[in-house]
Amino acid sequence: MYNFTNFTLQLNYLRPGQEHVLPPTDSRFRPDQRALENGELDKASAEKVRLEEKQRARRKQMEAAGEHHHAFYFETYKCELTGETAYRLKGDYWQDKKEKNWSKLPDLF
Repeated sequence: MYNFTNFTLQLNYLRPGQEHVLPPTDSRFRPDQRALENGELDKASAEKVRLEEKQRARRKQMEAAGEHHHAFYFETYKCELTGETAYRLKGDYWQDKKEKNWSKLPDLF
């Protein structure tokens, strides 16, 4: 499909039961991607537009409140060896996952 390798196709695969342990912001829950994978092209297109409008509205709301987007579980840092920007885990992801407490995450989808 889409000239992707088997490995690439499996990156977005949601195994049964996995939906109960992943944060609701996981990209595997994107309704537009699911519809596209299921061959529902009109639905996928409509969902993509809906999600984009939702994102724009959230950004405007945050800007009006003087807030800025920040990652909840990752932070950037400069790698000492390469000088490149990289990401590392921060915060309480594993504790939140254990408790299934995703209350601080935004409603993306």
